[in-house]
Amino acid sequence: MNPQEADRPGTTGRLVGDLGMLAQVFQSRSREILAPLGTSLTHMTLLTHLERHPDGQGVAAIAAAIDIQQPGVSKAVARLAELGSVVVETDPADRRARRVRLSERGATELAGMRARLAGEVEAWFEDWDDARLAQLGEDVRRLAGRIDARRDDRRG
Repeated sequence: MNPQEADRPGTTGRLVGDLGMLAQVFQSRSREILAPLGTSLTHMTLLTHLERHPDGQGVAAIAAAIDIQQPGVSKAVARLAELGSVVVETDPADRRARRVRLSERGATELAGMRARLAGEVEAWFEDWDDARLAQLGEDVRRLAGRIDARRDDRRG
């Protein structure tokens, strides 16, 4: 047996604690950093999702993708539309449905949010070399893809 496999339950158990702590710290710091901009991590997550879907999506699809209940997404979309960060349009395929897409203003705001948070995140990795940081980025994207796939499988 591979020595690294022998402690897999211990390793995954530590990861549970570490990921929980990291999520909490990131959310707390994000609230502090984004609040002066008049925005939130939920808004940033929603705008990021829309950036990846330039043709827009309906509220239900957004809610499923970012794992936030539909009423919360509806409220966030309404606020972001008031601010001009998103555009809400009638879906040409179904005139009863609405599609939400990122506006140019929203893209600019998203870049600003990322820049503010990047300063914080950069400090976390100040003693890491570029290759190690790039590897972490690849690993996190791979993990995110697996989490998304499992979530999609559960929804069936």
